[in-house]
Amino acid sequence: MEVEGRDERKLEVEERDERKLEVEERDERKLEVEGRDERKLEVEERDERKLEVEERDERKLEVEERDERKLEVEERDERKLEVEERDERKLEVE
Repeated sequence: MEVEGRDERKLEVEERDERKLEVEERDERKLEVEGRDERKLEVEERDERKLEVEERDERKLEVEERDERKLEVEERDERKLEVEERDERKLEVE
């Protein structure tokens, strides 16, 4: 009788320990998933920052191209003015 009671308590302790172990394993897997999710979020944030930098660089390039075209137009206008002035001087000489 006494042996049966001890065996029963021993079995209960083993079952409780087994459930405890299962809970610990489940918590460990949960932490692993959370860690993966956190790393995934970090990668997404890094990709987002990378995209923002690319967009900023693209806008910067567009501004540079626009400034370059503006400079080309100014140079063309300047040459045109020089030609007009030269033509005026020719007319004055004649």
